[in-house]
Amino acid sequence: MKEKLFRYLFILGLLAAALGGPASSAQAQPPGPKRVFLPVVKSSGSLVLLPITIVPAGSPVSSQQHFEQLRRRSLFATFYAPNTAQAMATMENREGQVRQSLLDLLGDGPVRAAVDGGGSITLPPATANGVTFNNSGSIEQTSSSGSYSLQLNTGTTLPNGDTISFEDAYAGEFGTCPDAAGVFEGTVSGEALMSGSQVDGNVRTVYRYQETIEATVTAHVAMSARITHYDIDGVIVVETSIQERRADTGQLISNATEVFRSRMTGSHLDPHSDNLGAAQLSWQVWGPGGAAPGGLTSSVLRAEVSEAILELSAKAVGIADAYLLEAETGWYDEGKCVELAFDPGHMSLEPASGGTMAVALKGKDDHNELAADMTVSINGGASVSPGNASSAPGSPAQLSITAPGQPWSSANDPVLTVDATSRRGRAVDHTWVEMEKALLEVNLHGGQQADLAVDHNFTFILFTDDHVRSVIVTNPYPANVATVSAFLHYMPALGNDIYVDENWSGRTGKPFCRDIRDERIADIELWVQFAPGVTPDPNVRPRVYATNIGCWRWQGTATVQSLEHPYPWIDLAEQTSATVTLERTRLYDITAPYQAEFYRPISGSVHWQQSGTLNDCTYNAGPATVPILPGDGALAIYNYLTRGPEQRTYSGSAETEIQTTEILVCPTGTTTGPADVFRSWLSPPAEDLTEVEPSGDVIYYTYEEIGGGISTTYEWEFVALRQP
Repeated sequence: MKEKLFRYLFILGLLAAALGGPASSAQAQPPGPKRVFLPVVKSSGSLVLLPITIVPAGSPVSSQQHFEQLRRRSLFATFYAPNTAQAMATMENREGQVRQSLLDLLGDGPVRAAVDGGGSITLPPATANGVTFNNSGSIEQTSSSGSYSLQLNTGTTLPNGDTISFEDAYAGEFGTCPDAAGVFEGTVSGEALMSGSQVDGNVRTVYRYQETIEATVTAHVAMSARITHYDIDGVIVVETSIQERRADTGQLISNATEVFRSRMTGSHLDPHSDNLGAAQLSWQVWGPGGAAPGGLTSSVLRAEVSEAILELSAKAVGIADAYLLEAETGWYDEGKCVELAFDPGHMSLEPASGGTMAVALKGKDDHNELAADMTVSINGGASVSPGNASSAPGSPAQLSITAPGQPWSSANDPVLTVDATSRRGRAVDHTWVEMEKALLEVNLHGGQQADLAVDHNFTFILFTDDHVRSVIVTNPYPANVATVSAFLHYMPALGNDIYVDENWSGRTGKPFCRDIRDERIADIELWVQFAPGVTPDPNVRPRVYATNIGCWRWQGTATVQSLEHPYPWIDLAEQTSATVTLERTRLYDITAPYQAEFYRPISGSVHWQQSGTLNDCTYNAGPATVPILPGDGALAIYNYLTRGPEQRTYSGSAETEIQTTEILVCPTGTTTGPADVFRSWLSPPAEDLTEVEPSGDVIYYTYEEIGGGISTTYEWEFVALRQP
């Protein structure tokens, strides 16, 4: 608050001029006043002793004698020689912490952190002449709009039972955003309270001194989104009371209270400046003698009351300044109140061609359009006009954009930047201009696969077909030939956009599975910058290989049925059936389209049984059902191949250990024993190349093998799953 010192001194001087000088000597008082010196902290941070005059109703001892006893016995004696300097420095330090707490509260300091961490603060104890003040504080964030209240307390009990306490409280309640007309309203309040009690002989004195202010603040915001000035209107109350009772019986000896009220009004206050400038401040005061004719006059107010009104007026202005500047930071620097809307959201232009974009400023809460002033710029060789534009509700700013005259070869799109201000706040936003010539749209158009060549320097690869599931982008350039950069845009879910920059230099390929959320690529900006002296081979280009083959999980069944009659005395039937879900498992880094993806079991079970006759005996094994383990096998699919004999093919191999019981019933008796067998459930003949169905999401395979009296039928049926 030190930077506000001159401003508050200006306020004090302004009121002192209105008062015409100290007024305590001009105020007629009943005989026998008591005077108590209260420590009061100025808004500049300095500490003064404020003389308060108490007029008792009566006393069994002389007023002068009681005053001397009060002065000697009270804690306030620490503010007199010979230890005045030490006590003043100690209290000044304590009160300086109070003021700094308010600044921290409105900034990013430890008190703001305390709000987030639990709402309390700790001040170290303060000691004056061997007497220790115990300090505490609390903070409450009253709303998410940035309004807070701060309470700080200091107190102690002396060994003889006397007590003294101080309380400081500050509060501000403001919204977040000005209205469309630039009006921003709120309230500020402050309180200083000193209370205590002391015993002198058989007299107990309880005293209380309280200053409060409640003020409304109305700030006015210009089209620059900055506060031009604010007005303040507040009510100040200064109340002093003292009560004396006999310590032994509690009988009331005296009871006196004085209350002064004042209305403080101010206009054209500038929170950015320490100079009041054109500010207009005025006060009207009511006291025990009624309203002061014509406002403040020395015949109405004593000096200590004038001082309190000055102090509270300066405090209210300081609190209003702090809250208004914080709120302005929110709507001007942090973009809390308004946002820009571009129509269209981005542009695609041919070289040297032009287009028009409409830009409006809207309120974030109600989405209503606002009058705004805009500063517009664009880079990357493009141009925009006008450079300064205005908009109004229903009439967005119209911007004419012209693309560069040659295809882009740098790694930066032209970026359009708009800085808009209004009476509701400020917004800065950007949008991009893209070259249509460099667009590569990956859309299978109902087909099964596509193999697309990419431009040498720059290509914007856009995936517009959800049937595109497996994708790999290849890079044919060694790292010493070209630097390859990729700006990746993933869209895991509708409205959820993730952007990643990657360096692909030296990497021969990058795969994507658009069935998996984290790999759901929406578009790629691919940039190639050749090393000095390198002449690109026009036949060597990056490529995009895309298929509609599922790539996250495959779920379904696989069965193997066998009839065995190799000899007249053997007749057996065996069935193995699996229900399983398989998920992609990378066994190595995929960098080329001819590499297969592997899918291992993550859940499922196998059911197996065998029965039949051996000579004149009956044989049964199972039935048994056991879980499938991840290591039981795998399905391999060539997801990315778009040409060659292995395109769209798959193969698999899996077997599961089954432990059950076998029973052989013969005319001579029955034999029972354990059966521990391994049975294949995903094993077609190796030489048979099978393909994923044209839809890309079904694997259906059936094959019958006959020979040597044994007939075996294989059947697979799996469906591809897409991660939600």
